[in-house]
Amino acid sequence: EAGKAQVADAYSRLAGARPGGMNNVTARMIGLDELRAELSGMDRAEQDQALKALDRDPAVSILPEENQKTLTAADRAAAIRIGGKAYHLISIEPDGVARLRR
Repeated sequence: EAGKAQVADAYSRLAGARPGGMNNVTARMIGLDELRAELSGMDRAEQDQALKALDRDPAVSILPEENQKTLTAADRAAAIRIGGKAYHLISIEPDGVARLRR
């Protein structure tokens, strides 16, 4: 649970800093490369464990980048593999962020 709260905190800081913040659906889509950089206090295994747990939450969407041509080496390195597929983006509904941060 602590890992999920840390991810939600980091996500909230990143999404909140964007124009429109948490009320802007586009701004809420955060690259896992950005998120992982914000989570520098957690090791990669802890991050992956928290992200996989969050993927089961209905307020959380972990998605692949549709346009694979736009992915950088950093995007590819930060991806999480779930069910054999690489995922690069995360979005959390505002009410989900509040609930997960508790």
